[in-house]
Amino acid sequence: MINHHRVLSFVLPILNIVVCFPLDQFFPYGSSAGDGQLAACDDCSTSSIPIAVNFSFFGSSFDSIYVNSNGDVTFGSPLTQYTSEPFPINGSHKIIAPFWTDIDTRKGGRLWYRTTQNSDLQQGTTKIRSLFPNIENFAATWMMIVTWDNVAEFGCEEPCSQRNTFQLVLITDGTHSFAVYNYNKITWTKSSQVGFNAGDGEHYYSVPGSMTDAVLNLPQMSNIGIPGQYVFRVDQNKISNADTIDECASSPCVHGNCSNEYLFYECICEPGYTGVNCESEIDECQSSPCIHGNCSDHLSYYTCHCHAGYTGSHCQTDIDECTSSPCVHGTCTDDINGYLCSCMPGYTGVLCEIDVDECQSSPCIHGDCQDMVNSYTCHCYAGYTGQHCQFDINECLSSPCVQGNCTDQVNGFLCNCIKGYTGITCDTDINECERSPCIHGTCVNQIGNYQCICDTGYYGRQCSQFEVSLLTPLFVGLPLILLTLLFLLCRKKCKRQEELDNSGEIFPFGDKTLGPSKPAFRNKQPSRNAFVSNVVNVIRSVWRRITPVCTYILEKIQTGYIHISTKINLGERAHKCYYYMSEKIKPLKNRSAKVFPQSQENA
Repeated sequence: MINHHRVLSFVLPILNIVVCFPLDQFFPYGSSAGDGQLAACDDCSTSSIPIAVNFSFFGSSFDSIYVNSNGDVTFGSPLTQYTSEPFPINGSHKIIAPFWTDIDTRKGGRLWYRTTQNSDLQQGTTKIRSLFPNIENFAATWMMIVTWDNVAEFGCEEPCSQRNTFQLVLITDGTHSFAVYNYNKITWTKSSQVGFNAGDGEHYYSVPGSMTDAVLNLPQMSNIGIPGQYVFRVDQNKISNADTIDECASSPCVHGNCSNEYLFYECICEPGYTGVNCESEIDECQSSPCIHGNCSDHLSYYTCHCHAGYTGSHCQTDIDECTSSPCVHGTCTDDINGYLCSCMPGYTGVLCEIDVDECQSSPCIHGDCQDMVNSYTCHCYAGYTGQHCQFDINECLSSPCVQGNCTDQVNGFLCNCIKGYTGITCDTDINECERSPCIHGTCVNQIGNYQCICDTGYYGRQCSQFEVSLLTPLFVGLPLILLTLLFLLCRKKCKRQEELDNSGEIFPFGDKTLGPSKPAFRNKQPSRNAFVSNVVNVIRSVWRRITPVCTYILEKIQTGYIHISTKINLGERAHKCYYYMSEKIKPLKNRSAKVFPQSQENA
């Protein structure tokens, strides 16, 4: 890029001097010159216009071009952007801009354009040869002439008296390319950009005064000494001005190439050199390019020796020591020439590689500790609970003692049973009847007690006492029964005797076979008184009948009494009674057996 401060531009005095580029010196334009016209519009462009030969622009060749209404031509694509931007522009703006601004031909003016290979080529060849004598045998083979004739600005108020007239001429021989800017009048501007832009953000040229009101002076300015006309060479990487004197003839550039400019030269220094004549070696370390390191200067380059922990061509990058993920169980924070591990809970160590032993403090009071990540688990001994096995489990909470009071113990309980219950949980009723406390009765078990339901004739807590008074009916009733039977038999006997007496029989015997030969007759006693005889007979009959029965009853009474006396522990009295009754009954029994043997056997 050309240094703007070193480009010489002339602003000529108005008085007695031509102050603009006359229209008659413009390249011919209009319909009479065979131009095409872009219809009146705002922010419009032509279609792609072919270029007969390659047109070089900033080192690149193009075979087509677009004419845009807003004071410029572009390569590659049209441009309808009406708001100009200062150069450089990075992107699609491959632009040659004699006056890029917001033009509206609907308000007035015309846009003419044509490409030519006729007599205009000679005029263009002559112009370039006069300005660039070092390019020998230059002969134009293609030209393009674009003229913005008396155009108005967008938004101007009628009758839009302020108008601009300027022309762009592109000339090439297929190798060398040139751009000519002609300015007849510039009466208005809207931040207009004048110059060139390659679209790469690096190669560009901006005419001094662009984007300011200074562009209103373009008809009086020039880079070739002709007011209102600029000529540029545009095929190289750097835009060149025209010049008729070779300022580089003396080879002023010590370490660089000389670029001939109008009335001056410019040295394009070799890498590593600077100065007006490229005479000074550049100290690449002067700008302190090594941000975190020491700089070593070399010819056209430098070397950075980075401090520990930094890298990069300028030692600008902090080495991320966390890239290798050194923190085993944690988050790595990069530091200068190091790192810091923020460990996850439960880990420690420089690399967070050590699992913290939470069991080291013996937190489990009554249990075994199992270490875990950032925690621990207590496995409590039997009978303990809680996070730290600090609580003795109260086994009495579940009320295990059914009939008793519970006393808590470690991993167990003790039941103090109430009276009448037993078992580990006092759930078993003690059977007080198990030892058979009721001697003569039935035992009924109760809670902590028993009840004896005594057999008949017995009483007491354990039915051990006999109620002797119960034998009273026996001793009283038996004689009464005997007397009653005696009475009934006597009555029956008497009645029978009366019947015999009434029948007239001599003997009171029912056996009619009696006679003197019979023993009964021989033993017959003289008759007694009938009544007395009847009574005696009744007594004898009764005695005969009841003696075996009474003997049997007395034996049973004797046996029963002995049994009873044994049960009620009468002791000596029982034995005395037994012997007494035996002595009394024995004679009676013997006598009965002699008198009534048949009755005794029946009994």
